[in-house]
Amino acid sequence: MELNNIINGLIENLKEIREHNHENNQTEIYNDLDHQSELINKLIQLSKQHNSSSDAEDTNNRLNNIYIKTKKIQELQKLIFELERKNKLVIDSILKSDFSEYAKNNLISENLQNFEDRIEFLTTEIDDRATEVMNLASK
Repeated sequence: MELNNIINGLIENLKEIREHNHENNQTEIYNDLDHQSELINKLIQLSKQHNSSSDAEDTNNRLNNIYIKTKKIQELQKLIFELERKNKLVIDSILKSDFSEYAKNNLISENLQNFEDRIEFLTTEIDDRATEVMNLASK
């Protein structure tokens, strides 16, 4: 019963991460990721208490896969936040430069397009990893 509650908590937590990612709510995402790490640690502890060694080994392998994919999601989220910060710095720098308004607008447009492309790629990667984690957790 406890195992089912933890797995359901992980699945719900992944949904919240996706929702907060689309809302671009960084604080909530970090809270969600911390909560997810706590749930994974509970799963690891629970699997260590399991009686059957083969079942425990299988559960432990699944948990390790979930943990690795969760870490990748966290790394991708951090990369998105860093890209957002750098993008803001680049745009601020362009706006403060001595370029003509046309050149500024061109540079900003190019930078935003590049940024949007990278964010789209990373968001797709996060969604793919989250789906993999949810599939592993539901087995």
